[in-house]
Amino acid sequence: MTFMPKRIVRMSGCRSILLLVPLLMGSAPIAPRAEAQVQPPSRDQTLRILENRRMQQVNAASSFQAFHNFHFEDRREQSGITFEHQVVEDAGK
Repeated sequence: MTFMPKRIVRMSGCRSILLLVPLLMGSAPIAPRAEAQVQPPSRDQTLRILENRRMQQVNAASSFQAFHNFHFEDRREQSGITFEHQVVEDAGK
């Protein structure tokens, strides 16, 4: 046996015990956890939540400095602009 200072021997003994602790704890039976039952909000609750959130966003928008008061309209008939998706040869690979 090679000579090792007592301090190193004691430290290696402590380390081996620390390595065994997780193994010993892992062998104990663990009770199964009950599945949490999540109930989604009702339709009325969802509409109330969405309306509250809309009002929060409208109120917050009043402090924005960037232009934000716009909306989109469907004017496809008036503009005559149509879009038809066509895959080009390189993109379809």
